[in-house]
Amino acid sequence: MRPDPSQAATAGFLIVRINGVASGTDGRFRFYYVNEMSGHLAASEYETSAGDRIEWLFAE
Repeated sequence: MRPDPSQAATAGFLIVRINGVASGTDGRFRFYYVNEMSGHLAASEYETSAGDRIEWLFAE
């Protein structure tokens, strides 16, 4: 079965470092939440709205 390009999603940009701390350190990675809901798109693809609360977690 071949993938359907119309169903493909972009991976966006990978966040590799925030404040000098690299993702992937000790098996931990960056996760983001918008208004207490986990991001369902790559952070670079998400369009924020006025009043959105963005939170980054560094976890396994």
